[in-house]
Amino acid sequence: PEVALFEPSHQPTMRRVHAALLVLLAAHLAAVQAAITVSIINSPTINYQPVTVRASGVVSLNTNDIIIIESSTGASSYISQAQFTSMGTNVYQVTFPCSELQVAGTWTASYRTGSTVRASASFSVSWSPVYSLSISPTTGTALQTIISVTATRPACDYGGLGSDSVQLMRGSSSVATVSVSSTPTSFTLTGDKFDRAATYTVVYRALQEAAHLSFQYFDLIERNVVMSWGNYALDVTPTSGQCPTGGYSVSFQAPALHSTLDRIEVAYNPTLTQRVPNGASGTVAFACSMVPPGSSVCFNYQTFLPGATYYQYQSAARTCIEVPANCEVSNWSGFGPCSLSCGGGSMSRTRVVTTSPENGGYSCPTLQQTVGCNFNSCPVDCAMSMWSGYDTCSATCAGGVQTRTRTITALASNGGTCFPTVESRTCNTGACPVDCVTGEWVIASPCSSTCGLGRQEMTRPILVNPSSSPPGAPCGATTNTTACFLGGCPTNCVLSDWSVYSPCDAPCGVSGVKQRTRSVLTEAENGGTCWALVQTAACMEECEVGTTMVTTTTTATTTT
Repeated sequence: PEVALFEPSHQPTMRRVHAALLVLLAAHLAAVQAAITVSIINSPTINYQPVTVRASGVVSLNTNDIIIIESSTGASSYISQAQFTSMGTNVYQVTFPCSELQVAGTWTASYRTGSTVRASASFSVSWSPVYSLSISPTTGTALQTIISVTATRPACDYGGLGSDSVQLMRGSSSVATVSVSSTPTSFTLTGDKFDRAATYTVVYRALQEAAHLSFQYFDLIERNVVMSWGNYALDVTPTSGQCPTGGYSVSFQAPALHSTLDRIEVAYNPTLTQRVPNGASGTVAFACSMVPPGSSVCFNYQTFLPGATYYQYQSAARTCIEVPANCEVSNWSGFGPCSLSCGGGSMSRTRVVTTSPENGGYSCPTLQQTVGCNFNSCPVDCAMSMWSGYDTCSATCAGGVQTRTRTITALASNGGTCFPTVESRTCNTGACPVDCVTGEWVIASPCSSTCGLGRQEMTRPILVNPSSSPPGAPCGATTNTTACFLGGCPTNCVLSDWSVYSPCDAPCGVSGVKQRTRSVLTEAENGGTCWALVQTAACMEECEVGTTMVTTTTTATTTT
């Protein structure tokens, strides 16, 4: 029974059964995966066309199944299972447009479930389409010729990125543009597009991949169309000599279909024009005032450019004539100054050439005229003697004055001038020397002795330093030592020697007093000291008592 398998006694058997089931499931999945194949339906080499990828053997679709294409350069694109197209039992396919094949080279198409590759196939992409561009005719007459154009291109539509085009170019300017959205494309370029004589270029511009995921237009094919103006001609009378009374007659010849806005122009001044009358030929007149004299003057046949956004013309024919010019001069200028102020001089005036003679015109008259002037007598100035020498300078420095003199030896006449008889000039302008200036002497140190004769230092300040150039008087000593006296020093008095003590004034054995004296030999001076002149002493005379001698001590007392 099934329940018995889960009993403890049957667990080893259960494990063996579980393992067997896992092996069967893995084998089934391997069989399913091995059955899927990927193939390229249209061609293993894709040449400028979409690519269709088919996956066969797909038993069931998963929501994360995709078909992806990848190039060796890293470009890629994918389509999810929601967009798969069923082609029958277990077969699905997708189509990638041209716009997804951005680069040429080797590509890989793979069927994946998530990031797991289940099958793949390789194919090559080649971008080598064939373009063609034909035009007819390749030459013609402007405004009249119609050009037929046929352009072919591959059918790939770039996924709606845009269309190729054919452009009509005149130089670097685009005249017309026609879109090429189908192949082949045929159209005509009418004569109004060819609005002037020139070489035009018909260019096929293809939309191609320029870089990864970037598309640009490239000029692939160019065809030239040469347009001319047809037969135009001009003739002018007269071709030389003076302009006739009726002016210059200009005859023209032009194609019958020329524009009614065509005109003839005097080349030196484009504003002077005459409209060309209808018809293949005719004559227009230009008054003499419209044609400048001298040198070559040209007349241009200008044909109107109908395709321009504004009135524009192009020259189709040209003829030139030689027009004589007579010399023309300006009015006389005023006379210049007289060359002399008296005694007869000259002065001149001039005029300039405003138009030079050309082509046999009249030569120029004289351009300068000279006349006399200032015939009055000239004044005579005083005659002066030679200058004397300069006298002594009034200062030795800092600028002085010195003078010199002369005398009048002959008086002036006719308004002549007498000149100064005294002339001064500065002298000794150099700077004066600056002498040293010092202050008063002041005591700089105390006297070396407190009494009697001593020495002490004296100083004085420098108030003004002497100049170095020119050199001034030096300063001299600024320190000095001088004697000092603060009064006489104190001198003690000079005493004689002490005299002998006088006899004791008491009998022997009794205390008494005795004294001695001395005298002043030299008195004390300046507060000096003088000592005692009398000195007393106690005394006691010895008395004889039997054979015994009694002696007492004597004490001296000095009395000042």
